[in-house]
Amino acid sequence: MQSEEITFIGNRWGSITTLALAVLVGALGLWALLFDHQWFGIVILLGAAVPAAMSLPIVFSPRSRYLRLDSSGFEVGNLRHKRDRVKWDDVAEFRWGSHNDAPVIEIEYVPDYARRKGFEGQQPFTGHILDRYNAPLSDVLDKLIEWRTRYVQGAQH
Repeated sequence: MQSEEITFIGNRWGSITTLALAVLVGALGLWALLFDHQWFGIVILLGAAVPAAMSLPIVFSPRSRYLRLDSSGFEVGNLRHKRDRVKWDDVAEFRWGSHNDAPVIEIEYVPDYARRKGFEGQQPFTGHILDRYNAPLSDVLDKLIEWRTRYVQGAQH
């Protein structure tokens, strides 16, 4: 029997929008270079290159960024092929939070897991999930709470 799994993938339309805005800003940089504003043009081009480079992998392969839930826990994969795997038992709570004035899902780890990972001395929550997936962040939070409750004995939210 195959185990149950849900995967949220990178938001392609968000990345396309970022890429389009970066192209427009890059065009402004080229215009500045053409009209002898070299320093301004170079700074604008460099400023446009970073978000363009970060959004290109998601535009062509939204699965390069993902959040996967299964019976043992969840895994976050990102553009650098780095995968963070966390067991449901290692999470004390998922809740709403804010990061740079944007809503995020905060992850509060159990103290033992936080110590093992070197999160001592930080705030009670030690992780967050940004709004970068193909579902509203509220739906992602609901699924995380539901699955943690389902697979951890005595889990509360």
